[in-house]
Amino acid sequence: MAEILDLEWDQAKPWLLFIIACHDLGKACPGFQCKEFGPIHVREMGLKIPGGVNLKVHHGFVSQIALKDFLIENDWSFELADKVADAVGCHHGERATPSHLKHLEGDRKSLGNKD
Repeated sequence: MAEILDLEWDQAKPWLLFIIACHDLGKACPGFQCKEFGPIHVREMGLKIPGGVNLKVHHGFVSQIALKDFLIENDWSFELADKVADAVGCHHGERATPSHLKHLEGDRKSLGNKD
């Protein structure tokens, strides 16, 4: 990992740990929360769930999209961010097709974004 990032191990180690920790980032998306606890209970807990949220969204794919965006915002090359995020996104053994990811990226409310 350090070699791929062109960093010394001490600099690469926090990134590696961060990437590993992000594997379930997508569990924070509204669809996963509703799937896990039910929309009524989620609203009773005080979470605001917009109407029309995709309850079948795969949390790994949400993790993949969010992580790729974050890495690119932090000056990772698109290619490396895309590959690392892809590895995180398919950590349950299911890989999203590029068209599925593009569709999901367009569904910002199911990802948990405000806009």
